[in-house]
Amino acid sequence: MNKRDLQRFKKLIDEEKQKVLQKLGMIEEEGIYRIVSYEEAAAARRTTRTVYLEDAQAADIKKTLEQVVSASPDGALMSISSNDAANVLILSGPDSLVQEMFDLALELDFAEPTLPDESLYPRRIRSTGIFFAATTLLFGIASLMVAAIREHTGF
Repeated sequence: MNKRDLQRFKKLIDEEKQKVLQKLGMIEEEGIYRIVSYEEAAAARRTTRTVYLEDAQAADIKKTLEQVVSASPDGALMSISSNDAANVLILSGPDSLVQEMFDLALELDFAEPTLPDESLYPRRIRSTGIFFAATTLLFGIASLMVAAIREHTGF
């Protein structure tokens, strides 16, 4: 084996090491770290969260989240379920991805605003009438008070 073959062999071994290391993960249990497969390490860090939706339909939000998750590298580890009767989403997967999808689901949960058919406020004619009636009443009360004070003082 010559020097060139030896270098190729070392390079091949390094590439194989990288492939093997990419398939490994680490789990910490009570201060002890274990080296396990990537899938097992990802499964150990799984979280499940429930999203209670108020306005949007759970099936619609589920469809949107599944599209977003499919583009993620950890998308295969994420699970999204919906219960249409309770209008609830159940997210399960790696901690960071579940939190990201939880926040996104809450952002997407909004009601479409509707415009009124007719204007209820301000009621211009009614408000103007009430204003003039109130000012006339206050003027009458003030006039009676002035008249009573003049009568008592003898003006």
